Amino acid sequence: MNSNQQSYKPVIVIPAFRRSEALFRLLQSVNDAFYPEGGCTLILSLEGGADDGVRRLADKFQFKHGEKKIVTHSERLGLKSHIYTCAGFSQKYGSVIVLEEDLIVSPAYYHFAVRALQAYQNSESVAGISLYAQRFNETAQLPFEPMPSYYAGYFMMLACSWGQAWTAEQWEAFQKWVKENPVPDQIDDVRIPENIRMWPAESWKREFNWYLLQTGRSIFYPYQSLTTNSSHYGGENMIGTGSLFDVPMVCTQSEIGSLQFPQLRDTLISYDMYMEADGGYVENVTGFKRDEITLDLYGMKPAALLKSNKWIISSKRISYPEQVYTLQRKPVEFNLKYPADSESGSFFSMVQSSHLQDFNAKRWTYIQLAIHLGTNRLSTGRLIRDNFIYHIKKRLGI
Repeated sequence: MNSNQQSYKPVIVIPAFRRSEALFRLLQSVNDAFYPEGGCTLILSLEGGADDGVRRLADKFQFKHGEKKIVTHSERLGLKSHIYTCAGFSQKYGSVIVLEEDLIVSPAYYHFAVRALQAYQNSESVAGISLYAQRFNETAQLPFEPMPSYYAGYFMMLACSWGQAWTAEQWEAFQKWVKENPVPDQIDDVRIPENIRMWPAESWKREFNWYLLQTGRSIFYPYQSLTTNSSHYGGENMIGTGSLFDVPMVCTQSEIGSLQFPQLRDTLISYDMYMEADGGYVENVTGFKRDEITLDLYGMKPAALLKSNKWIISSKRISYPEQVYTLQRKPVEFNLKYPADSESGSFFSMVQSSHLQDFNAKRWTYIQLAIHLGTNRLSTGRLIRDNFIYHIKKRLGI
């Protein structure tokens, strides 16, 4: 570690309100994790009007690795204000890990957070650390798998709420920026997916994503998850999702020891807010600079956004493409490494944005991607609708 690097011992802060059963499981996993010599501090932040079961559990719980503190708020803060209050403890302790109560943590979560915070403490391009490894694209409603590398993770311009860590400087930079640049009530910027733009004002991630977009910053995501979401316990935004966001976690601390953390200027693997690749890998396989081409492999980007770049590779229907690619490999961007010889059996198309004429979503795109990526959401409304239309058109020869 360089002499100008700070050694972090982040405070663990858990915002809690009503889900006592979920909180019990989280606290169990927190106690079972590994911590540095001397331990650390755990803060249970109880929102005003917290459930009696939550209050009893907070009082009874014995943290085996350091000091436990209970902060009781007299008023109902609301989700966004509560998360901001919890993240604000970074100003006192130098850094913070925020864990919502419907999570379970890996035994190695704390050591990963420390290493990641140290790796990016001096980077103005990194806005925070995710402890959760994404496996689902909520905009496309399809599985997500990042391109692998020998690094510990990759960068993505997308906020995460399932285990996050910030240095004091990272959180202060966000708070200062958002005070000077309030998020509009209605976001019309097509660089933000429509589903994110429609999130309520109470969503702190909506505000944080706006910050990421406007400042060009990213979140560092791990390939192997250090948390998982126990959405069985519900929550206002998680009803009916089952085990969709429950992902495998790192099991031992030894898996963290040899990890390398990339710097943005060197990285090949990075993603935008649509969870589409936009890093050096795209330059390597297409031959274009990353500001000359945009990927729309999930087919979710609006035409207004795609036409802002010179070149496009999309799963949408494009007349007279200059290059085509099949859908045969995973992750989806790996298909771009091997262009197809003809349009027969092709799936992705490359075209200059100035040549766009016929530009429509294929009704069967989602179905093909869902089959290829192996989604377990076979009962989604979109899949049922598109599958029905696909088979009707097939019978009619359309």
